[in-house]
Amino acid sequence: MASSKVNLPNNKLAVIYSLPQLFTGSTWEQLSSYESAWDQLQAAGVDGLYCINSNAQSRLLDYYAGKFSSSTQAIQDLDQSILSQVKEHFSLEKDLHSLGKYWQYVLILRNGELEKLISNPIKENMRSEEHTSELQSHW
Repeated sequence: MASSKVNLPNNKLAVIYSLPQLFTGSTWEQLSSYESAWDQLQAAGVDGLYCINSNAQSRLLDYYAGKFSSSTQAIQDLDQSILSQVKEHFSLEKDLHSLGKYWQYVLILRNGELEKLISNPIKENMRSEEHTSELQSHW
């Protein structure tokens, strides 16, 4: 799963988590919870932590990720190339716009290859508020 926007280290374990809505309290909580868990993630073998946004807000992702986390690197997926690969790989039926705007997920990559997807259910109305704790409890 390669992207020209992401330079993941070779032979490394990376975690990418989505932040579909940047201007909500749950986004700041999510950034803060990954920041708090960084030592645990490193102890579990994670070499890189990334957050991704695949909608128009992604232009602001670097700023907000840097403001709330020192361990997370931001991935701007404005052209939705990464999201498109995830959609295709998992045969998702929703349109890219809806996925980019509402869908929360975590990708685990080893050596640049998708190893696991942890996802909230893709409900008909694509609302994601009730799934934040489910994703965070995986760690």
